[in-house]
Amino acid sequence: MKSSDDNQNDNNDVDLEWEEWKPTEISFRRHMFAGSIAGLAEHITMFPIDTIKTHLQCQRCGSSSPMQTWNCASRIVGSNGIFSLWRGVSAMFAGCIPAHAAYFGIFEMSKRYLEIDRDREHHPIKAAVCGAVAAVAHDVIMTPFDTIKQRMQLGQFRSIPHCAA
Repeated sequence: MKSSDDNQNDNNDVDLEWEEWKPTEISFRRHMFAGSIAGLAEHITMFPIDTIKTHLQCQRCGSSSPMQTWNCASRIVGSNGIFSLWRGVSAMFAGCIPAHAAYFGIFEMSKRYLEIDRDREHHPIKAAVCGAVAAVAHDVIMTPFDTIKQRMQLGQFRSIPHCAA
């Protein structure tokens, strides 16, 4: 029979860092791939809301009030159909996959370089530096694609090459 001390030790061994990359359990490539898929799933899910936001920011729906979001969505769908909420998603796909792979990859490499995982201590400054470096790499890749995506959402262009030219 386990004592209360044994149960307490078992609870201390629980891995609360489940989202952390563990080189002994998964390869670096798979970790980057998983990060890309996670980012892709997030972007696909939120894309219609992003399209409505883009139209509201440009006042393409004739309103500037956040309370008019439903009216804006109705006008977009009414004018161009439900799939118009996903106009520009191809640009997001093109940028999201390499951007999220870079984010996860650079975040893990910088953690290793700064020796964050060397001990079980918390290193908030080093973690912030890792996150900042990874975010810059992500944004350098994603920002041009985001610009193309927004122009396609507004109906200014029909494809990535048409917009990028």
